[in-house]
Amino acid sequence: MYYKGEGIKENLEKAFYWYQKVAENGDIKAQCNLATLYYKGKGTEKNLEKAFYWYQKAAENGDIKAQCNLATLYYKGKGTEKNLEKAFYWNQKAAENEYIKAQYNLALLYENGEGIEKNLEKAFYWYQKAADNGDIKAQYNLATLYENGEGIEKNLEKSFYWYQKIATNDFKIIQKDFENDEIFYKIIKLFEPMTRFIVELEDEIYNKCNKCFKKRRSLKEHHQICIICYQSKLLYNPSGNEIIDEFIEYTQINFVQKSSRMKFISYNQFKDIEMIGKG
Repeated sequence: MYYKGEGIKENLEKAFYWYQKVAENGDIKAQCNLATLYYKGKGTEKNLEKAFYWYQKAAENGDIKAQCNLATLYYKGKGTEKNLEKAFYWNQKAAENEYIKAQYNLALLYENGEGIEKNLEKAFYWYQKAADNGDIKAQYNLATLYENGEGIEKNLEKSFYWYQKIATNDFKIIQKDFENDEIFYKIIKLFEPMTRFIVELEDEIYNKCNKCFKKRRSLKEHHQICIICYQSKLLYNPSGNEIIDEFIEYTQINFVQKSSRMKFISYNQFKDIEMIGKG
C-alpha cells in the first residue's frame, strides 16, 4: 500500500521498512519486493548486492518473478559475478512456470548460445511460447525466424502474421515499455509505414463525443463533439454517393494523420484531364 499509494499516501521509506520486516519473517513476495527496492534505490539507498541477496532468497523459495530477476543479475553481473550458466538455470525455472519475460530471455540464450549450447529449434520454441503469451519482443524475433528460416522452415505468411500482430498493439505502450531498447528501434522502423493508419485512440479522461461516441479531446471544454469530428465537419463535401461519403467520413474521424483522412474532390475541379480508357 505504501509502495503504490493505494488507499494511502505513497511513502517509499515506510514501504521499505515494512517489506524488510515481513521479508525477514520469510514472506516470499515481500522478499522479492524488498529486492526490487534495493535494485532501484527506492525508499533506501541503491544496493545491488542486497538486491541480489533478496532476489536469491525469494527465487529459492519459488517466486518466479524473483527467479527471472535473479537470472538478469547473473546475466549482467550486477550485485554478483557474471554467470551465464546460472542466468540460464533461473530463466529456465521461471519460464517453465509460465513467466513470460523469462520465456523470452530463455529463447535469447538459446539463440545466442549463452549459458547453454546454441539451439535455434529450442529458441524458436520459447519465442513461440512467449509470443503466444503476448510478449512483443518475442513476436518480433519469431517473425524474423520465420522470415529467415532459422530454427524453423521459412514461412513468409507466418512471418507476416507476427509482424501484423505487433502492429495491433497500442504504439504508446510499446514506446513506454521498450524505450532505449534495441528491439524497440527495430519495431519503430516496422511501425513507420503503418502509423498513418492507426486509429485515433480514446482516453477515459474525456467526455464521450455525441457524433462518433468515442472518448476523445473536444475543441473546447464544453463542446459536445470531439476535435476530430469537428474537423471532419469542416471538411465535409458530399459526393452524392452514400457509400463513398460514409467511407470518407470514417477515415476523417478515425485515422490519426491528416494525410490518411480522405475528402471528396469533384471532377470539375481538375484541369488538363486526359482520358486514358474506360473502367
